[in-house]
Formats: sequence, C-alpha cells, structure tokens
Amino acid sequence: MRSRAVLEEFALPTWKYHNPVQGGMMRYASAEAKVLHVSYFHGGDVLYELDKIPGTWHEGCLERVDDGRDS
Repeated sequence: MRSRAVLEEFALPTWKYHNPVQGGMMRYASAEAKVLHVSYFHGGDVLYELDKIPGTWHEGCLERVDDGRDS
C-alpha cells in the first residue's frame, strides 16, 4: 500500500473516477498484503482485492513490495 499522503489524494473530491479511498481504508496506508483478485474497470484501470484488507483498491494506491523471492 502506498503512503497515507497518496491515499489522501484518492480520497479528495477532485478524484472523479471509480473506487476512491473511503472511510476506514485510510488506516491501511503503508500496509502489506497479498493480492487475492484482480479485475479491470471498463476504462482499463486495474482494481485489486487484497487479503485481510477490505475494499477494492485502485492500482494507483498500491506499490509492489520486494519479498526477497525471485519472480
């Protein structure tokens, strides 16, 4: 998960697209989680559902974490 500052940008009224950060989602800023499901919004944006973290997350709210394993 990206930093709280990045998530706050997605929570602003200026974010006119789908899946804004809402309510309790902010508490997960900088958290790490595994991806459970990937879907695509009709405009092509990638959306994620995460393990043990509620909500649907826009790809702009996430960043890859290097777990030390080879891909």
